[in-house]
Amino acid sequence: MTTLFIRSYANDFPWLYYCLQSIRKFAVGFSEVRIVVPNGQAQDAEFEVEMSRVKLKLPVFVHEWNTEDSRGYFDQQISKLHADLYVSSDFITYIDSDTVLTHVLKASDLFVQSRPIYPITPYNSIIMSGDGIPWRGPTEAFMGERVEYEFMRRQMITIPKRILGELRQFCFVKHRRSMTDYVKHASEFSEFNVIGAFCYKTHCDAFHWQNTEHPGEINKIVALGVKQHWSWGGLNDLIRNELNDLLVYSNDESKFY
Repeated sequence: MTTLFIRSYANDFPWLYYCLQSIRKFAVGFSEVRIVVPNGQAQDAEFEVEMSRVKLKLPVFVHEWNTEDSRGYFDQQISKLHADLYVSSDFITYIDSDTVLTHVLKASDLFVQSRPIYPITPYNSIIMSGDGIPWRGPTEAFMGERVEYEFMRRQMITIPKRILGELRQFCFVKHRRSMTDYVKHASEFSEFNVIGAFCYKTHCDAFHWQNTEHPGEINKIVALGVKQHWSWGGLNDLIRNELNDLLVYSNDESKFY
């Protein structure tokens, strides 16, 4: 079974509402939703309002994370690297607050022959396209070796829960510090690149690696029906209307999956 894991915070609660509505309407075959927010924010009035407006058919659990880093971007990464401490399923699927499903998504769509799909792009291809590769250096510094792929290619990355404990142990052995301490002292860090690089190195056969440079593979990512917005840009009326149209409710509950 697979848990949907969402790390959110107060400024993203309006986005979280739409994320949860899309899960209600389109998500099939997931076992639960786990939402982790900074310490003290679960009782935030706006959060209570947003949560009360959503009646998911999946069990929903809200947890507070004792903030480890005053830099919010890094703190949310730390909590994602400890997601296994909250979930009860064997697999974790990450989805951000500003992401919505746009059509039916079955948990099984994220697997090929029981192996989670993990999209990757060779760095050589990214360099040739003229795009930057900001996460290669930080990921290689963590792994202690050359990394040939970019692993942050889409939302809904799915991994076995046990991987995260192994990753934290790797960090302690390699760097003589906890994962939390490592990220707190990093100037740059990408949790999904680190997770991906570690999985590729230590559990390569446990995943279906979806190389975006192979013919047709990028179309499979688009067809997955997962759309991420940019929460820092704000939830304006145009986006809100778009989301309301996508997630409009009907009196016919059979239209919800």
